[in-house]
Amino acid sequence: MKLTRFSGVSDSCGHGIVIDPDSAVVVTGGTQVINNHGFGILGLRSVRLDLRSFATIERNDWGGVLLGFISIARLEGNVVIQINGQNPDPSNPLSSFAAGIAIRGASTLQRSPTSFADAPTIQFNSGPGILADLNSTVAFDDILTLQENTGGGLNLEHNSVADLAVPGIVMTGNGSGSIKDLNCDASSEAFGDFTGVSSSTCLGH
Repeated sequence: MKLTRFSGVSDSCGHGIVIDPDSAVVVTGGTQVINNHGFGILGLRSVRLDLRSFATIERNDWGGVLLGFISIARLEGNVVIQINGQNPDPSNPLSSFAAGIAIRGASTLQRSPTSFADAPTIQFNSGPGILADLNSTVAFDDILTLQENTGGGLNLEHNSVADLAVPGIVMTGNGSGSIKDLNCDASSEAFGDFTGVSSSTCLGH
């Protein structure tokens, strides 16, 4: 697997970072992926993405991050993903996955324990903060904040699952009306510690 480290990209007329199949990218601390016309980061098949503390994914037109088909993303420390997905392209089906982070096709998003005291923050995105679709998994093993995302905080669709393994995971102010902070369709489920989740459509919560 090819490994690439990025220290910043902005103002691209397309996607900010495109990850080739079977490749890995580390977005290092202090990196800004901002103001790109497509997604901030796009990887459609069998990729690995590590977002390190103090990385910022912001103001990308179609969404912050989209990973597909047996891919893995990891959040470590004070990552900020905000104000993405405000100008999607209706003619391109990929832009229907506008979110702070979207994973699909048996992909995994991990919030890994680190020595950093600060948590990732995913906020003010158009669409959900996190979308897990089509047999995907979200595993939160450390604290994280999802707030003020218009399409919900964490959305689980098409046989996807989330494990909120620790207290201190905060979901508040996301969505409106029938769209809540934590949303499950009929085929998906979430389990774990829900003390920081303000509202949910998932059965049993």
